[in-house]
Amino acid sequence: MKKTLAVLLSVLLIIAVLPLSASAMDPVNYIDENGILQTVSVYDTVYSSMNTTWANGWYVVTEDVTISSRITVNSTVNLLLCDGATLTCSRGINVKNGNTLNIFGQVLSTGILIAGPASSSCAGIGGDDGQDCGTITINGGVIEATSGYWAAGIGGGAGGSGGLIIINGGKVHAAGSNSGGTGIGGCKNASCGDIRILKGTVNAENGGNYAAIGGGEYSTGGSITISGGNVTATATSFGAAIGSGSSGNCGTITISGGTVNATSTVAGAAIGTGRTGAGGIVHITGGDITAISNNCGIGGGDGGYADSIVIDGGTVIAQAGSNCAGIGGNSATQTITINDGHITATGGQSGAGIGGNNSSTGGTITFNGGVVDVYGGQGSAAIGAGYASNAGDIYFNGGQITTTKHNQDGFGVGAAYARTGGTVHFNLTNASDFVLADNYHVNNDSIIFDHTHYIYGTSTQATASNITGNKVVKNAMSTPIHYIDESGDDQICSSYNTVIVSTEAQTWTSGWYAATSDITLNSRITVSGNVSLILCDGAEFKARKGITVNEGNSLTIYSQEDGLGALTVDNCENYCAAIGASGSTTAGNNCGSVTINGGIIKADAKSQSNQYGAGIGGSKNGNGGNITINGGEISAKGADSAAGIGGGLSGTGGNIEINGGSVEALGSSRAAGIGGGGFEDADTVIINGGTVNANGGENGAGIGGGWNSGFNSIIINGGNVNAVGGLDASGIGIGKRDSASSVINQGDIILGWTSYSDSIYASSCSKTVEYSNEFYFNDNGQLLKALGDNIDGRLLKPIVFGDLDSSGDVEFADYAVIKNIVTGNVSGLTDVQLLAADYYYDTAVDAFDMFYVDKAANSLI
Repeated sequence: MKKTLAVLLSVLLIIAVLPLSASAMDPVNYIDENGILQTVSVYDTVYSSMNTTWANGWYVVTEDVTISSRITVNSTVNLLLCDGATLTCSRGINVKNGNTLNIFGQVLSTGILIAGPASSSCAGIGGDDGQDCGTITINGGVIEATSGYWAAGIGGGAGGSGGLIIINGGKVHAAGSNSGGTGIGGCKNASCGDIRILKGTVNAENGGNYAAIGGGEYSTGGSITISGGNVTATATSFGAAIGSGSSGNCGTITISGGTVNATSTVAGAAIGTGRTGAGGIVHITGGDITAISNNCGIGGGDGGYADSIVIDGGTVIAQAGSNCAGIGGNSATQTITINDGHITATGGQSGAGIGGNNSSTGGTITFNGGVVDVYGGQGSAAIGAGYASNAGDIYFNGGQITTTKHNQDGFGVGAAYARTGGTVHFNLTNASDFVLADNYHVNNDSIIFDHTHYIYGTSTQATASNITGNKVVKNAMSTPIHYIDESGDDQICSSYNTVIVSTEAQTWTSGWYAATSDITLNSRITVSGNVSLILCDGAEFKARKGITVNEGNSLTIYSQEDGLGALTVDNCENYCAAIGASGSTTAGNNCGSVTINGGIIKADAKSQSNQYGAGIGGSKNGNGGNITINGGEISAKGADSAAGIGGGLSGTGGNIEINGGSVEALGSSRAAGIGGGGFEDADTVIINGGTVNANGGENGAGIGGGWNSGFNSIIINGGNVNAVGGLDASGIGIGKRDSASSVINQGDIILGWTSYSDSIYASSCSKTVEYSNEFYFNDNGQLLKALGDNIDGRLLKPIVFGDLDSSGDVEFADYAVIKNIVTGNVSGLTDVQLLAADYYYDTAVDAFDMFYVDKAANSLI
């Protein structure tokens, strides 16, 4: 019996020191690839002496652990890095082709994985020597991966491809070995694999002749896709920052979103091929991209090229080093196509801004759209050839293109110093398109106009001999047209752009535009600079997606004599004002200056699924800027939580002044009709005239603040004003107050009038009102004077004492009437007339009134 008990006790002691089994562990949470909180209950806890071959299942790091041997992944392994824990894999993790490693983090994503520096020829995470990488997905955590010689930080082993690498979150730092290695991707003589960066923060560095993100020396292509996140790629040798290693093909590089900073300091492109690399495609459709290199910014490394570079959108800054192009490379066979986006390209010494390196034509360059600013290098063209080279074919089909030549032997468009050759084709399609070049360095007969073009601001036809230093545009300035200015005077505009149909988004630069006929644009228009728009009588201009006027820019709208030209926005882009600031899910803009002098304006931001933009004014999180209405018929509706005229959601109202016209302003829930967006104040609202109907959304003031918000100043000097607040909100003043203790900004409310026909109605006022002139209202047949706190729900009208015929002045005709009243020879006068007869204001119409009216009529008082 004693021997049996001893054996049993020994077994129990052995069990006690073994790690807990998976089934005995408490569930742990993680964030999945879609950003959703999940739970796993069956897993192995990672510890230092565990088996380093990991098979199917979950492995959870709950505390700091160091594993000295290289870990091998078999089949599919899910690794969870718990917040605050660090797993150090001193020799890295082997994930060869056919196997999968998925890495997850928790809510804070502070769990750390340190992989490497790996053994010689092995990836920090990925293949061993000669092995292709399998599938690696990073969804969270902090990842530090360093390769061994000639391998990838994350990806293939020496000579291996990059497999499938997906970065969906977390913070990733991947470095190739100083002796030679890719940060993320494939290795020498292999494909970079399929690299996809969707989200997260990625910092990648290369070593030797390899790329920071992409392939190794003599790499054979592959695919790199960046659609989001914050990506920094740095190459310090002969490889590209993003693309191929030296002498390699960069494969297909697609960037559609995110913030990308690519830097190459030696001989590779920032985005494209490494030194002497040949072939591949670079396609940019969106994102915020900065590509700076000692060679090409985007395209070929030293002596190299990409087959095709296409830019369809985004903001792109490309800057080259000596002998290289900002965008381009070293081959006459390459094609560069810019369809849209905002591009700034700068060539290095002897390199084009867009086109060829030193001794290269730059290939075929086509512009179909976008805003493009190009700066050439010494002895080169801004657009076209690098130093000592003929130009290729250059096509200007659209866009707003400006070139700046280098001040030493530089040219705007065409060939380089001591060369000519090539052709330049003009076939601009939109009224807003233009090409402005310092000069053209090709033979005159090689400048081809596929249809008639003009010099901007004139009716002069563009020719090879007159386009240097002038804007080339599609349309001549048409017959001068009339418009009505802000003072109601007829004016003439002789130089303007006619608004025409286009499928492309338009940018209107400083100048005049005219809608002369019915036209519909289904892309949003952007105002850059100071733009004036004339709405011609009988023309209906449907700018369906709206017009962007961000802070620092201005739009002034005019009509013609009959005021029948119309501007309609009825399908506004999400988060944007119908007329005013642009916005997005994460950011908004303040409105610039919008002035309306006439026309029929329908600015509806409430259309379809749009959210949070004002009818006229700010976008989501943007204030209303400076809005002035001098005339016209204006209907403005805010989207959800946005003012009709004023701020978008969480945007203040800006400075709003209405001097005339007919204005209907409707705020949405929590926002004012005129003033603050949802949860924000009105700034200053001044109404000097016109007919104004302002209706707040639920909990928003008619004129004033959004929900639980107030105003700086509301001044009404004239006009017919009707202000109705939403539920529990003021007609004039604050929005719905959350509680009596809420501290809400309330400036002055000052009411006045300039004409007998003026009137003011407010469903309620949130504070005591001040008056610059006296008002009266009818209370069940009794005429009462408006005081500071008795006007809620009252229609206020002015009275001028002594003016019994409502002519606007006290004159002899008024004296005759008041004399008849005193002598009892007149009857049938209204209450207002009888009140006005009491000039002396002592509640009786008598000789005192006759005396003072007589003196007033004779201008003696």
